[in-house]
Amino acid sequence: MTDRSDFVITGMSCASCAQRVERKLNKLPGIEASVNYATGIAHVESLEPIQTEIIQTTVTNAGYGALVMDDTLGDTLENIEKSYERDLFLRWTIGAAFALPITLIAMIPSLQFANWQYVTLLASLVVVFYSAFPLHRNTWRNARTFSTSMDTLVSLGVFAALFGSLYQMANHPIEHLTHLYIDVAVVVPTFVLFGRWLETRGKRKASATLQGLLHTGVEEVTVLRGGVTEVIQLRDIQENEIVVCKAETVIPVDGVVVMGTSSVSNAMLTGETLPKEVVIGDEVFAGGLNHEGVLQVRTTAAGSRTKASEIGQLVRTALSRKASVTALVDKISSRFVPAIIALSLLSFLTWQFIDSSRALDILIAVLVIACPCALGLATPMALVAGMNKAAGAGIIFSGHDVIEKAVSIDTIVFDKTGTLTTGNLSVTDHTIPSEYLALTFALASQSLHPISRAISTTFAEYKSNTPQLENIELVPGLGVKARFNNQVVYWGSRNWVKGTPARETIASYLFVDEELVGFVALADVIRPNSLQVVHELDAIGVKAMVATGDTKIVAENTLQTLQPIEIRSDLLPSDKIQLVEALQASGKSVAMVGDGTNDAPALAASDIGISMPHGTAIAQSSADISLIRDDLSLVLHSLKLARRIHGFVRSNLFWAFAYNVIAIPFAVVGLLPAMYAGIAMSLSSVFVVLNSLRLLK
Repeated sequence: MTDRSDFVITGMSCASCAQRVERKLNKLPGIEASVNYATGIAHVESLEPIQTEIIQTTVTNAGYGALVMDDTLGDTLENIEKSYERDLFLRWTIGAAFALPITLIAMIPSLQFANWQYVTLLASLVVVFYSAFPLHRNTWRNARTFSTSMDTLVSLGVFAALFGSLYQMANHPIEHLTHLYIDVAVVVPTFVLFGRWLETRGKRKASATLQGLLHTGVEEVTVLRGGVTEVIQLRDIQENEIVVCKAETVIPVDGVVVMGTSSVSNAMLTGETLPKEVVIGDEVFAGGLNHEGVLQVRTTAAGSRTKASEIGQLVRTALSRKASVTALVDKISSRFVPAIIALSLLSFLTWQFIDSSRALDILIAVLVIACPCALGLATPMALVAGMNKAAGAGIIFSGHDVIEKAVSIDTIVFDKTGTLTTGNLSVTDHTIPSEYLALTFALASQSLHPISRAISTTFAEYKSNTPQLENIELVPGLGVKARFNNQVVYWGSRNWVKGTPARETIASYLFVDEELVGFVALADVIRPNSLQVVHELDAIGVKAMVATGDTKIVAENTLQTLQPIEIRSDLLPSDKIQLVEALQASGKSVAMVGDGTNDAPALAASDIGISMPHGTAIAQSSADISLIRDDLSLVLHSLKLARRIHGFVRSNLFWAFAYNVIAIPFAVVGLLPAMYAGIAMSLSSVFVVLNSLRLLK
């Protein structure tokens, strides 16, 4: 039997950190590990029992921390993440406070004063050694394992700019120095840290929600002990405890009904539109909403052992199975950095033989022109501009990896209820004679069942003429029974009178003295723009399909206007994951759109998960794109906008490296002095910023 365990990895600053931890863990005998940088979770599997101490020691030796994910972790992890976020915020804001005046003075001659070089150099030390410290620390970690990352480029560039400025000041008269590299030393780390802070904020919010997976909101429960009811904390409940669940309350545990009948909505777990009628002997699950009767439930599981928590584990496992996100910059820098270091050293040694007096200047020129000023700005600037544009449209992207993946999406799977439909039952037809409509309202208004609520809302105009009912009796699972004009009237299920034929649609029936008077048909109404969105997705090469927990008949009747869209019905959360994974295995790039807890595992397993604005917290935390306006067309718009942002990131990175590629050979042969190398890097940054701002148009 495979043993599985999840760990929260602390101290990671980039995707290469996640790769490093993953490599270290996979070197352990019998261990298969995957580390997801976006969630900070390491999913570990082994055929033997996992030894937590060995996992934690291995991660610690790699320079990071590992916390076992359990019910007690939430507060500790939240404090760690908040502390890290505050530290990043303080470092980049202090960096910005110093970088702005330093850059203005260095770039604008009219602002320069006597000995400005010394003043700005001293001020830059705050940015170089305080603000940029995390980047230097990560560079040292990388060096210990003979690897490099974006941080290595930044750290080397910062020190090259600093020492290059010191070299210039030491070897040239101050009055002849028109440009130093101090602005490079302060601008680069400030922008990199700013982008990292934005990323950390998003990760922390998602992580905080992930720790509270499927929490029912119930802290106290009523239990029956020795025939007496008693209120206790949910965490103190034991198996085989009898829990009393009142009408219109959330069921706090998994269990079996031992007394009472009612209807229970399990939409959180199954996504089904209709409540399920439950009687003695039926199973109920934590998170279900008990609508009508009082239930006594014998507990079979509580807390982290419930079905709801199993969905949480499905979510975490699905997230860990996603390919580890490796930022494009880190991919390039892993090869670019060693090459630049080698090239600068080779240039230095070569010029020792050609003209030793120029060797150091050329070494600095090569490092400075390779300094990732524009590279450090390329992704953050495009993301800031693009995400502002997206937020204005009601779309929130969780990171650059989402934008990159959106380019290849060719299949989109929609949940039905609350996504393609409004999620609310509406009356579509009825055969109730007009003289019985007031009676229908009177009976429906007696019940808390969702069907009765929808009908009483529709027939609310008869409220002022409501007839008097006698001997009203609510019968969970059937409906309402009463006396009216010396007749017995029944409202609700067709099972009041045996032999009543079933309808293919959702319906509620009215009987008078066991004679059928008529019925009211209901449906979960399709959103007005669903058909248009499906057609426009098809026009851009994205196939749409539906995955729902509803029965085949209900799903097909509800979605008949969207035919011939492919419909997969009667699906549990695990079935939706299998559908997504089967599509991926066939070579498809899959986006999943949903709003419920039952959709969360599939949202996490898909290449891109998209959550609707009214979705549950777990659905939103599992998604890569969150919509903040209840407009289905934003699904289409999000894919188009993500592709546009991705194009700007690519163009920024291209031009950032183009400056390097073009200018480095000139620096190596001595045709680009270090001073002009600094100017070239500044110009590349200006270009990247201006290009990114085009996204806001």
